[in-house]
Amino acid sequence: MQQTQQRNNFANVNHTEPKFGRLACVECIQENPFQYISLKEANNMWNTFIGQSEDLISKHNFRREKTFKMVIEEIKQLKDYYNNSLSEMLSSIDEQLIKNNKEFLDFLKLENKYIFIQMKNKLRK
Repeated sequence: MQQTQQRNNFANVNHTEPKFGRLACVECIQENPFQYISLKEANNMWNTFIGQSEDLISKHNFRREKTFKMVIEEIKQLKDYYNNSLSEMLSSIDEQLIKNNKEFLDFLKLENKYIFIQMKNKLRK
C-alpha cells in the first residue's frame, strides 16, 4: 500500500491480516481487497464490546455475591445448629454432674449415719 497524504479514516478489523495494512484512506481502500470499516464505526464496535464486557462482569459479580451470601447463610445455620447441640450437651452434663454430686452426698450421709450407728453400737457393748 502506498503512503498518501490523506488522513486514515478507515480500519481493517480482520485480525488475521498483517498489522501494517490495518489503517487506510479512501483511495487506499479501493486499491486493497481487505474489509475496512470507518474509524467511527470501529469506535462504536469497541464501545459496544466494552459495554457487553462490563455487563458480563457485572452479572458474574452478582452471581458470585449471591453465592457467597448463600454460603454465609448456610454456615450461620450450621453454626447455630452446632451451638444449640453443644449447649444441650453441656446442660445435660451439668444436670448429670449435679445429680451425681447429690447422690454422692446422700451416700456420704448414709455412710456417716452407718458409721455413727456402728460406733454407737460398739459403745453400748
